[in-house]
Amino acid sequence: MATFRWFTLRLFWSALLLPPLAFFLLWILHEIFFKDIYFPDVFLVIVAALLLFPLVSFALTSLGRRRFDFLQERGKSLLLTERGDAAAATLPLLRRLFDSGLLAPRDQEKCQQALRRTYFPFYAGHLEHAHAREQLLAALREGVRAEEAYYALKSYVLSQPQLTLGVAGIAEELLDYKPGDQALANFFVRHFLENRSTHYRAEYFYANHLSHDGGLSEAILDLCLERILGHERKDDFAAWCCARAFQSKWGADPRVRRALFHFEEDYRLAQREDDLARAVAACARLLSPEEIARWRTEGPPVPPATLKEQAQKWYVSAREWVWQALTWLRRHRAAALAGAGVLTVLLLYLNWPSRPQEETPAPQPAAAEPQQYFSLQVSSVRERLRANRMVQSLQSSGLEVRLIEPQTPAGWFAIRVGRYPSQEKAQAAGDSLKTAGIIQEFLVRSEERQ
Repeated sequence: MATFRWFTLRLFWSALLLPPLAFFLLWILHEIFFKDIYFPDVFLVIVAALLLFPLVSFALTSLGRRRFDFLQERGKSLLLTERGDAAAATLPLLRRLFDSGLLAPRDQEKCQQALRRTYFPFYAGHLEHAHAREQLLAALREGVRAEEAYYALKSYVLSQPQLTLGVAGIAEELLDYKPGDQALANFFVRHFLENRSTHYRAEYFYANHLSHDGGLSEAILDLCLERILGHERKDDFAAWCCARAFQSKWGADPRVRRALFHFEEDYRLAQREDDLARAVAACARLLSPEEIARWRTEGPPVPPATLKEQAQKWYVSAREWVWQALTWLRRHRAAALAGAGVLTVLLLYLNWPSRPQEETPAPQPAAAEPQQYFSLQVSSVRERLRANRMVQSLQSSGLEVRLIEPQTPAGWFAIRVGRYPSQEKAQAAGDSLKTAGIIQEFLVRSEERQ
């Protein structure tokens, strides 16, 4: 989650600052340095984005470091003046800083370690708060004043009036740090035996008690042995139960003897050499050769795998493959990021929408001119001289005028105006000329185009 916040915060600010930066960069290049020169704007924007992300990350990390240094110094000064309540007020601000994503995960770990060193006395004195207990456990794991953290947590655990799973979890970590602390282990064993608890938390303390062959081993075996033998368990707690049962009144039970034989075989193949393996081997050496030969012939019982078990096996294999892939990517982080960047640029270049080529429209075939047109016959006269005067008068009005020669010597000269594609247009033009007073009367005549 910390890595997700760190990445999304930087991605948000990079996306917010990229448009003005890209506009300013392209404006400078196009208007000042490279006028009237083409270069790929998209590629420059991508390069600017790749350079902007680490710059934004550096700025945000620096801001987070300054904020942490200020809050840490503030809390340290308050602790030195014994103002614990005021120092406690800085802890929510520090947690909010860690949750904000300003600091990288690696920087957060370093800052939290420094914070645990600074606030250790405050955490040790306020173990009623869950955050203080978590910080002391982290200090115990990291070795920061580990002995003080151990005894402070141990006192807290032993003083609890009611044992909860959280308290049991703290006790487990304490026993992992000091497995030989039987006072703490016996306290939990007695509590769980009184409640006849057999859950996994209780089994941890039972196994620790059996490994030291404590005085409550018989009570633990009375409570748990039958259930373990019935389920044919193969974990460490079952092995400790069988090893201690072999040394007590259950030593003649064939189920215990057979379980010890199989435990010894498994540990020998795995080359296990801890206290449990040595205790199991010591018991297995007391088994008779006839029993060993019979059990080797029979082999360990292998129940058929159910569909659920097969599905779980496939699920575990898939998770293992994914984990190996993530581990490889984490080790080769720079190469993976570089490859992803090159692939992204290549995909953007190949899939970027190009400007469609302007298609020149094919020349339309010229429409066939009509073979017939219409004109206006405005007059018919016999004398040529009079016909010419009328033609000149109409031409002075800007009209297209034609003089049609007579077919016979005694014929008439026809004066026609205009050329119109249809009879309706010719009629409309004649009405307009008549209304304007240019002509008196007219007839619409059709003519063949020559």
